[in-house]
Amino acid sequence: MSVRVSPQSSDRDGASPRHKPRLDTTQNDFANVRDSDEFIGEDASGPAGQLIVTIEEGHELIVADSNGSSDPYCVIKVAGSRLWRSRVCSKTLDPSWNQTHRFQGYLRDLGSEPLCVRVYDRDILSMNDFMGKCQVSLANLEMNSTLEFKDIPLEGVPTGRVSFTARFELTPVFSLFPGTPLHASAAQALRR
Repeated sequence: MSVRVSPQSSDRDGASPRHKPRLDTTQNDFANVRDSDEFIGEDASGPAGQLIVTIEEGHELIVADSNGSSDPYCVIKVAGSRLWRSRVCSKTLDPSWNQTHRFQGYLRDLGSEPLCVRVYDRDILSMNDFMGKCQVSLANLEMNSTLEFKDIPLEGVPTGRVSFTARFELTPVFSLFPGTPLHASAAQALRR
């Protein structure tokens, strides 16, 4: 970007006034900066919102308890977010969790790493048993679209599958007038 400094005027005594030089830029200079790789704007990570993950069910999970069943729960990890844990479904190898959690963040950041689902068996008197894991890419995630993951096989165990969905939605940040939510991406545009 080229910056031109205008010449300073002198006051009556011939001394330069104490002020900062005026910057003079043209429209084309800003266009070149925006197109360059050096420019990082507020929206470099895409729109702000929430990744809505719904863990639906599991099928044919491994037996982890001596009674021939398991007490499975899931732990979900999304890039840049804390782990989230589902509820425990007692005494079953085909759990139906049907739970939703919302991970806050930016679209590009949340999709930068695979979504990881780990399944464990809850034990009261000993360590919880690992029952398998799976990872799926969120690279194809777009705003207001749902990715469905049905019967994804669990790794690290001989049997077991899980089903879940992932959806990204904009997050309302504030409103200009009562009853009119303004989304984060629109707020970013207004600040420019």
